[in-house]
Amino acid sequence: GAPAGYEGVELRVHGNCHVSLQELQHRCGDIKRQIEAHRLDLRVYSTCIGVNEPGAIDAMIDICARTGVRHFRVTLPLAGVAAVRNFATDRAVVPSYREGMAPAELLRNVRLTLRHLARRTKLAGVCALLEIHWGTVMSSFTSAHALVRDLDPDATAITFDPANIIIE
Repeated sequence: GAPAGYEGVELRVHGNCHVSLQELQHRCGDIKRQIEAHRLDLRVYSTCIGVNEPGAIDAMIDICARTGVRHFRVTLPLAGVAAVRNFATDRAVVPSYREGMAPAELLRNVRLTLRHLARRTKLAGVCALLEIHWGTVMSSFTSAHALVRDLDPDATAITFDPANIIIE
């Protein structure tokens, strides 16, 4: 890794590919040793865990603490009737709240969830990364600002993927 010019890596966490959450929980020590042996910085666990999955988020907070990784990515719920979501190949990647929920109620629930998440990550010394992604409730800069404007960026931050903005 380092001799080839790499400074850091992300580890994708998903049950269908890469490493599953359960496997990651069992291999924390091994992963930490491998990263140290290859002189790489494991910067983020890139998960498909939804902000509305508290058990999985608790597991990620624990994994981050055990491996010394500060960031993990979580996904936000679908925007409801966003037409582009129908093109997704794996709907489970972007979990949604109850179908038919009014937009104002959905956003209020997401903001409450994010405030709770920020308190938990701040206490643990880790940071949840929210991705601006097409078809979700945070698919633009405006929606990102509306959802995180009063949250501590050391506890909850935003990742930016220009391709997702283009698709949106």
